[in-house]
Amino acid sequence: MELAKYKVIHWYMDKLSLEFLNIGVVAFSDTAFKFELIGDDLIKKMSSASFINKKILTYTVNYINSLLSRVSSEKELEQALSKEYFDNFRFGQTQLFRAFDGLDTELNELFYRYVYYKFGAKRDKPQSVNKEHIKEAVRELADRDFRNSIKVKKRDGFDFSLIIKDKEYPSILGSIENKEDISRAFSRQLEIPNFSGIYGITTPELRITNKTAMFKDALLKVGYDPIQFANENQIYDSLEKLLGVA
Repeated sequence: MELAKYKVIHWYMDKLSLEFLNIGVVAFSDTAFKFELIGDDLIKKMSSASFINKKILTYTVNYINSLLSRVSSEKELEQALSKEYFDNFRFGQTQLFRAFDGLDTELNELFYRYVYYKFGAKRDKPQSVNKEHIKEAVRELADRDFRNSIKVKKRDGFDFSLIIKDKEYPSILGSIENKEDISRAFSRQLEIPNFSGIYGITTPELRITNKTAMFKDALLKVGYDPIQFANENQIYDSLEKLLGVA
């Protein structure tokens, strides 16, 4: 299970417009670099729309394919992109994720999620990610980067705590595997004016330290939003978002 990154490739039908189609995904780690772009079948399906110029789309895909075929690392990708004018395509922001099933499999899943699902047959997401692996990876993140300010522990459920001056404050969520605890905590957060806690973790003073503020920002960047928990599946969906595997 390695830490990897990915970018989604956007194609703009009109370079003056903000509308775009996702046409590919590039994924990379410290040891590998992979990409997948739309092929002739998807180009044909996309071009069935009157506002899609098939010739320009095909040229753009071939151009990007040539560009990426000469790249073998994140550094080389950034160097290559720094020389581009980006008239009608862009590479999205770099996103972190855990490659639980290997980079090739994860790239295929990312391509389906961002590109193919609109045009191909619907499918269920493979259930290869073990929920215990997800929780272990969250613990690893807290222990590695935030060990002096965030504690993740396993009691009857799966809890966060906030540490300030060696004093531990339990999460108002209680167990995040307990639907009743989550519902109660969500209602309580709505009642607190200008709530400044970190996703259900709060102190009597309703404040957070600089370190936990950094943790909060890190969660925001990956779209982690446990406030919306409602049931067990949504709990794990949110944890998967934190790890970039959803």
